[in-house]
Amino acid sequence: MRYPGDFDGIVAGNPAYYLTRLQTGSEYLGWVALKDGMNSPSFVPPTKYPTIHRAVLDACDAKDGVKDDAIEDPTRCNFDPASIQCAGPDKPSCLTAPQVETARRIYEGAKFADGSQIYSGFERGSELLWNALLRGPEPHIINNDFFKYIAFENPEWDFRVFDVEADTRDIEARLGPIIDMTETDLTAFRENGGKLLMYQSWNETWIPPRTLTVYYSNIVNTMGGERQTKDFLRLFMVPDFGMCSGAQSAFNALDIVRKWREEDAAPDSIIAEYKNSGIVYKTRPVCPYPQAAIYNGSGDINDAANFKCGIPDW
Repeated sequence: MRYPGDFDGIVAGNPAYYLTRLQTGSEYLGWVALKDGMNSPSFVPPTKYPTIHRAVLDACDAKDGVKDDAIEDPTRCNFDPASIQCAGPDKPSCLTAPQVETARRIYEGAKFADGSQIYSGFERGSELLWNALLRGPEPHIINNDFFKYIAFENPEWDFRVFDVEADTRDIEARLGPIIDMTETDLTAFRENGGKLLMYQSWNETWIPPRTLTVYYSNIVNTMGGERQTKDFLRLFMVPDFGMCSGAQSAFNALDIVRKWREEDAAPDSIIAEYKNSGIVYKTRPVCPYPQAAIYNGSGDINDAANFKCGIPDW
């Protein structure tokens, strides 16, 4: 944290903290989906996103003890797109073999040649939001223009020449010291009495979520463990939400961090409201990572009162 004394309470929602890796990782996903063109055998048309999503829910929805068309913790879902591979001709209800490979790579995210992760891919359960970044004919304008106008200063740059390994290392070396914030020693902020509430939507595609859990774990290791960290920093992973605006309407994060800082009311859970056309149809506790909401086994599955936070054994 570069200016630990500037604020004593911070909300960081779906933070783009590792910007060079986020841009190269997101460009990679667009490159995987679109490099051979929208008429190629490997392109997964948006009309098939609901098919993939339904298959993911069929495989993983009930793992958390509640069948509600949502996945509480996508990291515990091992859905393989090959399970819906077409046995014969291409159909809307299945994926061809090249499309299976594309979907796998979208889930896996960008990696270096040695297998280490550059940035996480899209989570299982996020399929209905893939269209935002993968609809084509080029990767999303935010990512593509970053490469054209910032990374390479070449408006004619073509995403098809993207080299995820070489370009990531080059861009991170040149721009990382300026635009990245990957510091894990937050001692000065903690000693200043600061409170940091981070939240991330599990279905987010603009900023794929799992990399943030890695960053949080690295902070915990640097700061001496979970107990020493949770006094000033907590991360809440929000299930069944995508994009920043959705999670922002689910709870008042700023008021939560204000009470934490001014009243010492640390958030052990946050009650999120899920709405359809402005009407709340479900409430659910959002738990401090790595905890998740666990159903008590009885009562309305749409009522947060029937859930508790804990480490699941799903």
